[in-house]
Amino acid sequence: MPSLQTNYVIEKVLTTTKLHISKKEISRFSITSQSGKVYQLDERILDLTVPRRDKKVKIPKSDWNYELPDNLFVALVILLEGIEPTIYLIPSKVFAEPDNYIFFDNEQEERFKHFSNWEIKIFRKGIEKLSEYAFDRVVVTIK
Repeated sequence: MPSLQTNYVIEKVLTTTKLHISKKEISRFSITSQSGKVYQLDERILDLTVPRRDKKVKIPKSDWNYELPDNLFVALVILLEGIEPTIYLIPSKVFAEPDNYIFFDNEQEERFKHFSNWEIKIFRKGIEKLSEYAFDRVVVTIK
């Protein structure tokens, strides 16, 4: 499968909904719901078409200013060989109390704070839990 630009994937999917999109940065979008509430999408890609690729996504805490805003979602795009990309919308609040199964908070002591990150691990047995955040399931809850 050729490498896809994830912005294209998210824009394509979001245009099938009634959400308004405004692109802010390369991997960050603002979306506005029909009620006028503004949400942020931080797009992350996990390309599993690459051999020996780690099956996890690490989000440096500095990317979110060390905060977990209520209106922020991780738009996780998983690329697998020969199938359409799988998209998940994961609310940032899952990292406030991570399950340490799929979602992790890798906090570092103050002098290494810049290495702190939130992490999403992808593995076969965890897909069922991750499916709770499937794009089609979550996008309808954005009001």
